[in-house]
Amino acid sequence: YVITAQQRELEEKANKIKTIIDELNNISNSRDDETDVTIYEGVEGVRAFQGDILSSKVETVYELTSIEKVRKYLPPKFPGDARDSIGKKFTVKSLYAADGPIEGLSNDINSKILDPKKYDIGAELVIYGNKVAFISYGQKLINIVIKNADIARTIRTLFSALWEKEK
Repeated sequence: YVITAQQRELEEKANKIKTIIDELNNISNSRDDETDVTIYEGVEGVRAFQGDILSSKVETVYELTSIEKVRKYLPPKFPGDARDSIGKKFTVKSLYAADGPIEGLSNDINSKILDPKKYDIGAELVIYGNKVAFISYGQKLINIVIKNADIARTIRTLFSALWEKEK
């Protein structure tokens, strides 16, 4: 019974996500401007997403994430992992929810630590150019990238406000 209830709950969540994705795609298809939604799944999707960042012509990449969630659901290194390349190619500003200093953090990344008790970060947020990515770590690794200059500018403004607030 417990497994059936959990399965039903997962199916309901999957249906809700599909509905949201369909709505985002409908918005994307009805827009005349440069709006697009791309969905990546699994570690392969992370590699594709990282490739998209590396191919972009931006100067700065902004990231907000929970170190605990990243480490729990994503291997420290995996074939084709481009995190180090991103850190070397771009200025990276990262806000990390973590209980203390982060071991193994690249010197190429300009970072600040957030108190995870104060900031409950449920998904990773990455802003680069006119794109915003939301990465959900869980049973299924899902990465939704929204390409829209107005949305990216607004989220970048919120990131900057939090960056300035946290010393």
